[in-house]
Amino acid sequence: MSLKQKQFKFSFAVLLRLIIFGLFLIISINYLSHNQTNVLGDSTLNIDLSPYLPKDISNKFQDFQKTPVFHNYETIRDQVQTQLNGFPQKQIKEIKKEIVKSIYQDIIKSIDQP
Repeated sequence: MSLKQKQFKFSFAVLLRLIIFGLFLIISINYLSHNQTNVLGDSTLNIDLSPYLPKDISNKFQDFQKTPVFHNYETIRDQVQTQLNGFPQKQIKEIKKEIVKSIYQDIIKSIDQP
């Protein structure tokens, strides 16, 4: 049993649907790209849960920021962020250099060998 396929006809209705879909897609992408928030590593994100927690737990959380462990975490996090600055671009650049060196060496070998 085979299914019969309808003949596709490009009409004004199809064009109108494509235009509406395209506009919807463009508007959605623009809206989402302008309203995105960076949660990871965002120091401006302050969620205050202290009204919802018991007082003793709330005090422990507030005192935790004063501990040496927390300061050590902050310094290590800052060091890692500075060391990783531009990491993917540096790796791509190094890979390109290695590819060029490999091609260069292959060309030199092919010229030297008769």
